[in-house]
Amino acid sequence: MLIADLDYQMSTKIFSGNQNFRCAMCGEQGSFGAQYSTQTACTRLRIFSPPCPPCITLEALDRQIAETRAFLAHMEAHRATVLPDINASHDPLTDLLPTEIASRIFVSCMYDLEEGEELDHHVPLTLSSVSRRWRDIARSTAPLWAYVRVGLDSVGNQQEYQEILHQWLSRSRGFPLSVVVHVKYCDPNDTKKWAFCRTIIRILNAHSSRWTDLCVIMPLHLITILDGRAPNLRQLSITPPYSLEDYSGPAYFCVSIPYPAPNTVFLTQCRLENFKIEWQNVTKVTLSAILINECLEVFKMAPLLQECALYDVEESPVVVSYPETPIILEHLTTMDVEVTTSSTSLFFDNIVAPSLNSLFYRGDKQSLNPLTSLVRRSSCQIKSLTVYEFDPVEHEAELCELLWALPALESLGLSSIYLSNEIFELLSRSAQVPGEEGQKETQFLPLLRKLRIRVPAGPPRFSWSAVRSTIQTQLFLERFHLDVRVDKGDKGCYIDEASLDFFQRLVDGGFHMSIWNERWVGSHDVIAYSRDYYAGRKMPLTITGA
Repeated sequence: MLIADLDYQMSTKIFSGNQNFRCAMCGEQGSFGAQYSTQTACTRLRIFSPPCPPCITLEALDRQIAETRAFLAHMEAHRATVLPDINASHDPLTDLLPTEIASRIFVSCMYDLEEGEELDHHVPLTLSSVSRRWRDIARSTAPLWAYVRVGLDSVGNQQEYQEILHQWLSRSRGFPLSVVVHVKYCDPNDTKKWAFCRTIIRILNAHSSRWTDLCVIMPLHLITILDGRAPNLRQLSITPPYSLEDYSGPAYFCVSIPYPAPNTVFLTQCRLENFKIEWQNVTKVTLSAILINECLEVFKMAPLLQECALYDVEESPVVVSYPETPIILEHLTTMDVEVTTSSTSLFFDNIVAPSLNSLFYRGDKQSLNPLTSLVRRSSCQIKSLTVYEFDPVEHEAELCELLWALPALESLGLSSIYLSNEIFELLSRSAQVPGEEGQKETQFLPLLRKLRIRVPAGPPRFSWSAVRSTIQTQLFLERFHLDVRVDKGDKGCYIDEASLDFFQRLVDGGFHMSIWNERWVGSHDVIAYSRDYYAGRKMPLTITGA
């Protein structure tokens, strides 16, 4: 019994690690908070005897393992604090460059974007995490914090979110702000969510004098919370998060007087009378789900307008007055328009656009004649035209009349319009302008450089030889793309051999040309699969005997 007790004490002393670990960083010594049991779990049948030697050894090992793990965790914590110092010591950016230059490089990481690329609001935090020196530079560089993006749908700790927003705004100092507010959904009866949204937006309102860009994507009934003076606002975008608003109440955007005078405006499902802004400086506007009379009102209030995109334009459900004389859009150069009413004349008959040179028209089987009237009345030199029909439509004759009015056209796109040989024959020869009998024949679209066509599904109503003739005679044509949707075996699914040889020579010579069939299984390239088809037909027949 005595010997066993001595063995237990000796084993405990031998395997105890309490004196074996000492941290070289901080000098701490001991078990480093290791957790382990003080009782030896020995299950021998002899109740009053001490633990057996193997259990004693195992207990001592477990203690030392626990202490070792605690010591390793302690050292890992020290290691994490050393890494930023290593980053700082090995950092050529802050070693070789003055702080001002490093700051400019940081800003370029934020704002040097490709076309269409959005700002990444995580950049300041990413830069700050590299080293203490980088963090100091980042936090002192106001432009990094001038892009403020708040999303209010999945916030865990609302109080912490408010504090972070305050810190972010304070680091931007007096720099002009680009603000994005994103709320997917907020039921007016959800008082907690409503109160949080109001609190965050009011924090932003306190800095409204610094807003230069404001993009709001949230239910329109929250728009009324936006307030304050915004004299420096240059870009304004307001749109609900869904195609249909979840709340039918009125939405008002009315910040303090003087009203904002932005250059660029983007509004979706917003009644014009409820949005108080000055339009005299607007040069670019995008309006969706808007009424025709509201579009015309914008045209009157925005004399400097250069670009406009108008989608889902409807006729007013109530009686409204329209201008007695057409509105002259002196500076308008680019228009993208989709009028959903049965007749587009209420829109096109009330404007004149003498500087228009790019037009994208989205139609829904309406007549093209009002568009032709606009072009002739404006005497504009349109260089780029796209006519996009949502459903297949039969108005080739109206299309040809429209194109006759566009002799300066360089780029033409057509979609979902049934085309016959007529339009390709016009493109292939000189002809007399309709309504100008006795005049000298002229070339149809003589300056055309780019032609893109997407015809409705089914066998094409034109011949491949007509397409070939068009390309042969259009001297300035640089690019040609044609989309067909023809089932295998239907007329026109293969290009005839003469046209195929001509097209192949053009492609081999570097001409930008493509013909695609979306319904073809395998390769959609009509030139490629037509070539394979004729090659297969010319292969000699091989007869194998038994």
